[in-house]
Amino acid sequence: MKIIPSRKEYQDRYAPGPMLGAVKTAAGIRNTFTFLHGVDGCTFAANQLRSGGPVVAGNYMAVEADGIQRSEVVLGNNEEMVTKLILREVKKQRTMPGLIFILTSCATSIIHEDLQMVADTVSRETGATVIPIDTGGYLGGFNYGSEQVWCAILQRYVPEAPASQ
Repeated sequence: MKIIPSRKEYQDRYAPGPMLGAVKTAAGIRNTFTFLHGVDGCTFAANQLRSGGPVVAGNYMAVEADGIQRSEVVLGNNEEMVTKLILREVKKQRTMPGLIFILTSCATSIIHEDLQMVADTVSRETGATVIPIDTGGYLGGFNYGSEQVWCAILQRYVPEAPASQ
């Protein structure tokens, strides 16, 4: 049997997904808190961003994750748990954040929990603006996550231009 050599060298297929792009973008905005709704394996890399970049530059980057288990993904209906965890973690912060992001992983993106309801409840309890963003890895790459953060902020704070006549 003849062995056919590969034309390409091995390339690592790991690529940072939307959650990482969104976390890195949100980290550059002062007075924010980011909550990652996803399993530990998915939120691990985003949590590691705390050790470089913004922290080295002197900005504290508040990121917490729920690390939900397989059974919680399968059964869904985690809105109450997510709400309680976000409220608990926000209260631990030195200052109340003015803007809170709720980001999803692939698994939590697929089960379509009502994170807008969670956002509304957390906003009522804290007075902060809360923006849920779907950042499942199958939606795009790092830049897609960053784009979603900026689009969400612009939609929230920039008034829509009137239709031209």
